[in-house]
Amino acid sequence: ALRDVELAETPYLALSYCWEADQKLKLNMENEKTLQLDDAFPEGLPQTIQDAVLLARLLGFSFLWVDVLCICQGRSEADQQDRAVQLGNMVGIYRESNLAVVAACGDSADAG
Repeated sequence: ALRDVELAETPYLALSYCWEADQKLKLNMENEKTLQLDDAFPEGLPQTIQDAVLLARLLGFSFLWVDVLCICQGRSEADQQDRAVQLGNMVGIYRESNLAVVAACGDSADAG
């Protein structure tokens, strides 16, 4: 489930990977509350994100930052405003993470 936390005060792993523009699972203002429920991902997550979740757990991290689930991807004005702010923060998000993992070989989020 998604959790809204203050990154500066929370150890986290950040994931960088290739994902498709038409990816089914995306954060937006409409589904944000639903994605915060414990059973929010009944259809599962793309394999690359599943692998990063497992790695984060194995390394003792409680939090994983994933762009498609942490930056609003919707088309509404509010989504676009949030996205602009968050894109401006991305350098700091990766720099301040305790560990940044890059899945460089896959051509989609399902590649693992």
